Amino acid sequence: MLDYASPLGLYAEALDPATGAHLGTYPQTLTHTALIQATLAIRDAPTGDPGA
Repeated sequence: MLDYASPLGLYAEALDPATGAHLGTYPQTLTHTALIQATLAIRDAPTGDPGA
């Protein structure tokens, strides 16, 4: 996802899947919030053997 950020590190409302061009409203707060929440969820995910 970080590869699709603009040079300023911002995201638009949508991305063109073929070109990666930013479409719609720019910058889009909800996209930034979702990226941060996903990053925190990965950071806080349990690690190790799930059967242990």
